[in-house]
Order: sequence, then structure tokens, then C-alpha cells
Amino acid sequence: MLNCSASILTLKLNVDIECGCADRDSICRNINNGNLNQIAIGICALLPSSALRCVTDLWLVVQDGSYQAQSNLKFLSILKDPCHELADAQPKDIPPMLPKILSLIRMIWVNSEFYNTKERLTGILRKVRH
Repeated sequence: MLNCSASILTLKLNVDIECGCADRDSICRNINNGNLNQIAIGICALLPSSALRCVTDLWLVVQDGSYQAQSNLKFLSILKDPCHELADAQPKDIPPMLPKILSLIRMIWVNSEFYNTKERLTGILRKVRH
């Protein structure tokens, strides 16, 4: 059953790749594309009901993952420039940079729907440390 649902998702990704639009944004758009969804639903309608449920569940997981990825990218992208500056800084220049970075991490923690757990926050701090 899962092979069919995986095949449908692979079909959608192959359409992205063949169209030359395999970047993250276009894949997210095409996952939510009404025409492709209708094709996938038409194929799934031919399946037994248990397979359709499996495909629908997998589809929801993919859409949720896409939403999470977009949200995470929005919040984490604010750290890009400060972390590049930190990576290029001399040791003596690092202490004054830390309050700004920690403030941005706190903003992510307070406002992000998905980076508000101890594990995710610890992960960000570990990555900044390296």
C-alpha cells in the first residue's frame, strides 16, 4: 500500500525535476498544486479504501512537513548573516556579537511554532557554538 503512495509522491517530484523547477519552493508549490492533487486523487480512487487512507495520511504528513520547513526557514534565516559574521570574526571580536545572536535565538524560541522546544533550542545553540 505504501509503495503506491510513495509512487504518487515520486511522480509529483519527478514532474518538478523534469520541469526544471526542483528547488524547495517549487516542490512545495507543486505539492499543493490543485491539478497534480486531482491526478493523484484520481489514481488513488482506483485503490482499495485502505490504500487511499494510507495515501491520504502520507499526503498530510508531506504537507505538514512542507509547512514546518517553510516556517523553520523563515525563522532560521535571520541567523544567517550574524553567524557568517561570527564565523569570520577574530576571537577578540566575538564577545560583543553574542548578545545579538542570543537575542535572535530568543526571538525564534518565543515566536516560532516549531523551534519552541528545549531540544530544538539546544540544537540551535550547539550549531552556533560550532
